[in-house]
Amino acid sequence: MSHESVSDLWIDRFKERDALWLHDGNVRRPHALLTSGKHSDGFFNSVLRGG
Repeated sequence: MSHESVSDLWIDRFKERDALWLHDGNVRRPHALLTSGKHSDGFFNSVLRGG
């Protein structure tokens, strides 16, 4: 298995569990607002449970 496909596998797993969200770049769509008040184009929750 190539390095890229392993990375894609992990990305898919995190997205399936709503642990990873990436903005598509369209400024008219919602984006993450951080507790600091800054804006982000993605969100990652490193804690996965169950499965």
